[in-house]
Amino acid sequence: MQKSHDLFDSVTLWAVIATVVVAPTQYGITLGGQINVTLVDPLIWGTAFLWGINRLRKRDFIDVPLPPLVISLFVVLAALSAVRGAGLLQSAKDLIQLIEYFILAYILFTHVAVRRMGAMAVARLFLAVASVVILIGVIQYLTTPVDDFAVGATFGNRNVYGGFLSLCLPLFLGMLIYDNQWRRRMWYAAALLLGLATTLSGATMIAVAVGGSMVCLSRGQRTFLGFALVLVLLLGVVLPRLPRENTWELHDSIAMFEGDGTPAQRYPEWQAAFIMAQEHPLLGVGIGHYQENVGRYYGTLPSRNKKAEADTQNLYLVLASSIGFPGLLAFTGVLGLSVLRGINGTTRVPEPAVRGCCAGSAGALIAFSINSIWAPLLVRGIGIPLILVMVLASACTASRLISKNEECDPGIV
Repeated sequence: MQKSHDLFDSVTLWAVIATVVVAPTQYGITLGGQINVTLVDPLIWGTAFLWGINRLRKRDFIDVPLPPLVISLFVVLAALSAVRGAGLLQSAKDLIQLIEYFILAYILFTHVAVRRMGAMAVARLFLAVASVVILIGVIQYLTTPVDDFAVGATFGNRNVYGGFLSLCLPLFLGMLIYDNQWRRRMWYAAALLLGLATTLSGATMIAVAVGGSMVCLSRGQRTFLGFALVLVLLLGVVLPRLPRENTWELHDSIAMFEGDGTPAQRYPEWQAAFIMAQEHPLLGVGIGHYQENVGRYYGTLPSRNKKAEADTQNLYLVLASSIGFPGLLAFTGVLGLSVLRGINGTTRVPEPAVRGCCAGSAGALIAFSINSIWAPLLVRGIGIPLILVMVLASACTASRLISKNEECDPGIV
């Protein structure tokens, strides 16, 4: 019987590792013309089922780390908003996605990946996968026929790719400035610079600059000044000379006005979303029903009669208008709690490399929060990496969860 249990444990661990590897992509199949499924979706649900069977066989649910209360509250409020939606299928689809991300993935990453491998091993696995994604972005960037908007690596466009970069680049930076192993530092530095060179999203550049600054300040003022100097040289000297003249693309991607003086398409939609949220403050119009309702709330602000660039909505306005202001506050609480845990770990943990993981995770979540002003980043391909970084921020706070094969207190995270 013990061998059977060991087999279950091994298969579950490798399935979770596979989840980390295949998560950063939006490419998949469409079922019924409405439901988009990526490889990670059945993998998460299948792994969770296998993990649950193993827990039942062992009769062991005592030490399972449940998600923090604020995460559960966010999911519950999103579920309650479904009563406002006209289409049950659309609401159910988005709600199932939230459960997959914030409940199943959180438990699997915490209980399986971090406890079996250690937080540092999980962080380096994630960064190895991120390095591959960035290399794909470099290839696309250097491929002339690829449009600027389509430079998205394994994602659909630059906005979602930028969201992924906002989650991994500050983590690369944290590991870079704290790690003492020079070969790893060369890896982190190369990935960081290539990521910054291939992003064509101004929102991402702002987000990484702010999140990265917070990471560097945890190390000291000199480190922050060094990072600021690198950013100035990058923006003022390097990026304007790259093949796609990045500085112009970074500006145009978030500019408030088009060349003819009319507002850029994203901002009238933000206004409409805010009006919609004001009229439905408690439960919104229902989870999954943002896009079908927002068009009715456009006001007098001029708007060009053309289709908006994909993934340019404001995530916070999308949440407020679709699940209500209580749901939005719960989501900001989810991000804020994880950031505070990462910062707490930076001050508590003595090991330099682990402090880098703590600081990098907190900086990544700050960058994600800023980038989400210009893009709805709670989407396929980004949701699972977001949860992974949140788990890393929490796990690094608990020194017993840092190293492989150590006992831990289940109440820590």
